[in-house]
Amino acid sequence: GLIVVSIAQIGKPVGRSDSFFLGSGDHIAGVRVELVPSDSRSVRTQELLKAWREETRLMAGIESFTVIEEQSGPPGREIDLRISGQSLDDLKAAALEARALLERFPGVSDINDDLPYGKQEAIIEVTPRGRALGFTTESVGRQVRNAFEGAIAKRFARGDEEITVRVLYARDSLSEADLRGLYLLSPSGRQVALAEVVTFREKTGFARIRREDGLRTASITAEVDERVNTSDAVIQALEQEGLHALMRQYGASAEFRGKAEEQERTIGDMKLGALIALISIYMILAAIFSSYVRPLFVMAVIPFGIIGAILGHLILGYDISVLSLVALLGLSGIVVNDSIILVRAIQIRADAGESMIEAIIGGARDRLRAVILTSVTTMFGLLPLLFETSLQAQFLKPMAVTIVFGLMGATMIVLVLVPVLLAVQGDIAALFARYWSFGATRREKPGA
Repeated sequence: GLIVVSIAQIGKPVGRSDSFFLGSGDHIAGVRVELVPSDSRSVRTQELLKAWREETRLMAGIESFTVIEEQSGPPGREIDLRISGQSLDDLKAAALEARALLERFPGVSDINDDLPYGKQEAIIEVTPRGRALGFTTESVGRQVRNAFEGAIAKRFARGDEEITVRVLYARDSLSEADLRGLYLLSPSGRQVALAEVVTFREKTGFARIRREDGLRTASITAEVDERVNTSDAVIQALEQEGLHALMRQYGASAEFRGKAEEQERTIGDMKLGALIALISIYMILAAIFSSYVRPLFVMAVIPFGIIGAILGHLILGYDISVLSLVALLGLSGIVVNDSIILVRAIQIRADAGESMIEAIIGGARDRLRAVILTSVTTMFGLLPLLFETSLQAQFLKPMAVTIVFGLMGATMIVLVLVPVLLAVQGDIAALFARYWSFGATRREKPGA
């Protein structure tokens, strides 16, 4: 079978950590299922989840039904829309509108919000008669709370411990009749029945209320089937559909969190890291070649390596992921190796007295085999990972695709581009030399 063990739970949500905000109570239930290892079954997890959703028939009164899988990688859900506002009713209405908007996109499932309705609540409001007797909302609430949660009657010390005596109703016999039959003590010292000074009404409240930066918030989460759609495309489409204008109708603001937030932060950090890496490579090459211009020719091959990596993802049908971007940083340091080998050989010949064209032709001929072998050995080292079929290897495949195809494209280009750039540098240097020589000759003639 597919299932190793299944555990049903009533009273608390199951699943990921963000399910905590759904609250607790006998109106919540869940089932946790552990499947056999992925290599031991032919049915993929996404196929099982899809069949589970299609075969489930919801009973009347079910507010939300979610089937999600445990995932590794960046924290958060694929879609995590945070709505902030002041009014809970407006937040709930905005959340329902956002959920209806998400349902229009293909590949989006398990849409839910963390502002679910909870149990029935008894709302107590002081009547004008009660206020005339001196009761306030605060005094009524305090006496009702003390009756059911207990009031501290006395504290005394016993050895090193402090003993607290709390007086309250027996918890096992509490009922709605006990609440309505409760007597309150008025400011004048008279005992008055609670039902004579307040009115009762019932309302379905919210199971749990979240606050961030002093504002009440609601989170709308959803999963995206990457085979049908992407989270970036869904987020972009939501903004084009007027999501923020919709939220403003309810006096709320919206922003995306979860994996979208983590991805944006990661890309920002990687941009800074890429800038530092490129500057470091330039400084090292400038010290090696004793030139400020030649390192630019060596590094000119880096963009072509990136083009090769993008074509590799396109050919093999992989999306560019965060791991692909990480591999691009490593690729930038790898592809310059071929350029260093070639430029160094040309520089040695030029320093020996050969003309620039002869040095370029001779250096390229001498280092052709070394350049090819440097790239081929690296590519062959990653081929086993590229052709691995296990599910664990699928996570790392974009990295292998980036490096293999990036090196493949850069190696072909470096044998043509770098010699051409060096020849251009030689021509420009010769042009400037003739200009300065001509200028020096003209300055010498008047003094002759």
